[in-house]
Amino acid sequence: MRSSRMMVLLALLVFVGPAARAADNAPLSPTVADLWGQLATSDEGKATRAILALAKQPKEAVEFLGKTLKAVKVDKAKVAKWLEQLGDDAFTRREEAMLELALVAESIKAELEKAAKSNDAEIRRRAALLLEKKPAEAKQPAKAAGLAGRRVEVQNVNGEITIMIDGKALDLNPKPNLALLQATRGIALLEHIGTPEAKKILERLAEGEPSHLAKEAKAALKRLAAR
Repeated sequence: MRSSRMMVLLALLVFVGPAARAADNAPLSPTVADLWGQLATSDEGKATRAILALAKQPKEAVEFLGKTLKAVKVDKAKVAKWLEQLGDDAFTRREEAMLELALVAESIKAELEKAAKSNDAEIRRRAALLLEKKPAEAKQPAKAAGLAGRRVEVQNVNGEITIMIDGKALDLNPKPNLALLQATRGIALLEHIGTPEAKKILERLAEGEPSHLAKEAKAALKRLAAR
């Protein structure tokens, strides 16, 4: 699915990008930073408009992406902290940890598998999602007794169901990883621009730890080499 989205973005850039670049060279509003922020959305239309706007100013876009996109590196101390935060009482902290771990998930499989066996149901569920598996409770309902001794509440407010485990809300509708989407779109933009400077950024990203971003960067470089 992600690769399909990448190809759709590249197709739009190929056919619409040249026309966009042919327009006047006056400074754009919003700024490059603002447009980059607009790439962190599940709204494909909004993201595409931002990409096309960035393609109109390739030099500025490449310079910005060179400072913003970082090769994935695993910091064991940070990983341990993020894994712990998957069970934090604050939903925002759990979401932040989820986003950070998603970037390095392919490099920390052992740590995620251990976390997927945690006594904390939320850590267990989120670790399983990061491993691209369904939570154990969802696959084997008969083992729900494992929650014995824990305080489980179900709230129904105006038709909205909330499950609380030991006072923590269980997120039943996990949001897409917008940070990952944003970075993937940035890679697509670098591939479209294809300048030596853009290629250097892709090479740096490709040399990072095994990850979705490294794979996308390597694939982009391969396609650029075949042009």
